[in-house]
Amino acid sequence: MKPKQNAIRVDTKESKWHTKLLLVSAALFLTVQTYLTLAPFLVRELPVEADDAYSYIQKAEQMRTCFLQDCEALANLQEQLLAPSDQESVSAQQIRQYHRLFVIYHPLHSVLLLALGGLGFSFETAYLLLAVTTKLFLSVGIVYWLSTLFKHSVSAIAVLLLIPVVYIGTGIHTIVPSSMALALALWLWAFVIRRKHNIQAIFILLSLSMIVFHQAGKLYAGVALGLYILLNLPLMKERRQQLFVAGIGLLIGVSLLLPYLLTKPQLNFDPTSFYPFDWDLLAEIIPASAYPIDIMTTWLWAFSFPIVGALLLLVGLHGAWQQKRRAALYMAALLTLLAAVSMLYVVPWFGALFFERAWVPLAILLTGFVALGIHAAITQLPAALANLKQRNLRALYRQPILLAGATMALVAAASITYPQFYARHYGLTLHNQIDRQDFSFSQEQPQDLFSLRILPGEFVLYSHELPLYYYLTYGGLAHGAIFLPVIQGTPEEEYWLAEHAEDIRYLAALSPVPERKGIPMEGEVRISTPSTNKIIADIVQIYITSLDADARLDVRLQQGDESISLPVTIPAGFQGWLELATSVEADEILLSTNTQLRISGLRVGSEQHTYWPWQAGISMQVGLDSEVTQYDFRPSSLLPDAGFNVEVLDDEGSIILAELSAAK
Repeated sequence: MKPKQNAIRVDTKESKWHTKLLLVSAALFLTVQTYLTLAPFLVRELPVEADDAYSYIQKAEQMRTCFLQDCEALANLQEQLLAPSDQESVSAQQIRQYHRLFVIYHPLHSVLLLALGGLGFSFETAYLLLAVTTKLFLSVGIVYWLSTLFKHSVSAIAVLLLIPVVYIGTGIHTIVPSSMALALALWLWAFVIRRKHNIQAIFILLSLSMIVFHQAGKLYAGVALGLYILLNLPLMKERRQQLFVAGIGLLIGVSLLLPYLLTKPQLNFDPTSFYPFDWDLLAEIIPASAYPIDIMTTWLWAFSFPIVGALLLLVGLHGAWQQKRRAALYMAALLTLLAAVSMLYVVPWFGALFFERAWVPLAILLTGFVALGIHAAITQLPAALANLKQRNLRALYRQPILLAGATMALVAAASITYPQFYARHYGLTLHNQIDRQDFSFSQEQPQDLFSLRILPGEFVLYSHELPLYYYLTYGGLAHGAIFLPVIQGTPEEEYWLAEHAEDIRYLAALSPVPERKGIPMEGEVRISTPSTNKIIADIVQIYITSLDADARLDVRLQQGDESISLPVTIPAGFQGWLELATSVEADEILLSTNTQLRISGLRVGSEQHTYWPWQAGISMQVGLDSEVTQYDFRPSSLLPDAGFNVEVLDDEGSIILAELSAAK
């Protein structure tokens, strides 16, 4: 008789090595993810996503100086933005600006910006500090939340999978008020799971905080309440628990109703009221679902093929069901419900806008389930193979060898693309965060305008949203404001531009060269006048940014059939005004170089005190063949067909400040 063999079992106990592995993966996750948020701020002058950032920042200034939104600029802008329009492009601009300028949906974010400002920080630095602090809090919250749902060993695998992950939209890389609400939600969900029922005080504090951070916080608080009830069903008969649940429900309910009760400041608005046609929500849900479906399938495609990602997810869900991980399954149900409901909230022009915010926590959780399946395969497969080797069929029958083997095959298939997929998207996201709207603003511009130049009753005409937000932040709230994109070509144009022509004295426009680093000189640069006039100047200079190596610049003065060549050598590290020629009389000036330069200014004549030759009426073409970019430095190009004479006062940075006078 053969001796009875002992079955080889899987050790499911947590060990200190599992905790150490979780800490190591968490450290890597924090480093990689924090770098993605912090690095762009360190190489830019303006906050990341400048249009979004300054829309938030100007709300803080509103809270400080115009709490009831009754100052002159906002009164003017509200009238312009609420004017009925049958032009879809104008209506889309109206809803965008009304939401950004008037709807107060992140008051705690504004309070924190003002508090940091009170400590001596600029708005821009305060915005950076909030973003980086929130990113750290959010990243640690993700790790802690996963560790309450799964074993440390499983959580470590999940965090390793999340290290390079970026999500479509704001995700967790661009930190905005909704990110701050999510960070608080993750911690609250973790506390509910860890401590179950004895968390009333912290539940109220975190719920209230996330609600006033962003509207998404109301829904995250609802998820927390649902989780609390599900995990404490036996205790729901207690009077104390019933009162607590009712109190949190009342808090969420009041937060949902309050915006409809208060009119100033504006806490909510109806997006469909801006739509110029009949709005049929039911008809819009299906077309709008394309974007959420694309987000979900993109997540699945990271695993080589969607079917591979779906099967890995099913294996993890099966494991969670077998292990009776109630908290994880409850969270999955609640977050899936939240995502489904968010697909029903469709906004004109923006689709299922909230789905991005509902998807992030769900995607993190789904990654946890994938990690659970991988962990089960890793731990069970060796034992199953050992039992097979010993021909211990009874024990083998109890070991899911086929499932474990199939899971490892799926992992092998997913590993072909998963690292490359997210490494590529991580790099693209990092470059986008650095390069998009990498502008430069001069704070002296609005200070000079609002403290020294503008008189009571005069208006500033804004032709782009970024100058509008920036000037409102730094003194513009107290002065008349007209936003050109929502009135030009509409019946309102006559009232705002024609009837107020004598009072519209200044223009704030985005520069034709808004990039902080200037124009990349690729191919040939052709400097000329749009008219038949010659370029006549005592000196011609260009402003060059710093170079890593010596560069040669070939300058040609073209006069009819004659051409004069003037080679110029630029030393490495040079930055500033570079003299090209003196006593110039030419039809055009041609520049070419053996390396890439960046031009941040062009001076035609010693009397020019701006960076670009507005008074000389110069145009500049950069590039070759079909890749030519035209830059027009005629003042009229800043405000075409508006009936004003334009004189540029200051063009430092990305905003042009000009003085206007009504054309005769």
